[in-house]
Amino acid sequence: MTARDKAGAGIRIGAVWTIVALIWTIVGNLQQLEQLKNDMPKIVEALLSLIGGVFLSIICLVVYAVLWLIERRTPPVQMTLVGKFFHTFRSGDTTWQYQGRVLREENGRLFVQLYEVVAGMASTQQFLTDEQAASARFYDSEEEWREAGERMNRQSMPRR
Repeated sequence: MTARDKAGAGIRIGAVWTIVALIWTIVGNLQQLEQLKNDMPKIVEALLSLIGGVFLSIICLVVYAVLWLIERRTPPVQMTLVGKFFHTFRSGDTTWQYQGRVLREENGRLFVQLYEVVAGMASTQQFLTDEQAASARFYDSEEEWREAGERMNRQSMPRR
């Protein structure tokens, strides 16, 4: 149940409360018309109940309006890989295969700029295969991407 639904339910409850209080007041006063002077405290109590129902409806309406404004002003969060750097890995291996940056997404596929492993210069642009995309590690910044590549290179070097 969304906040909008909850606020709407609150408004409906407040409106029903107001109507019930009004009917109760009318019926109660019609039955005791002769004793109007004696029933004045009850009338005041019923009016206070009526005012309480109206106040409850106004509070629910304000809450609904605030939630509606928040929903309209909050942009939807869209997860995208465009602009992120990546390394892909060979199946079942920790050795990285390709490195690059995501240029765009098309129909669920990633179109990327690949970079040479040794010089780091831009080489070709292509779509990643599903297998390559599934094996990829993505990085938010070029610095993070370069550090990860350096770490992987150090780990793959033979130790003396």
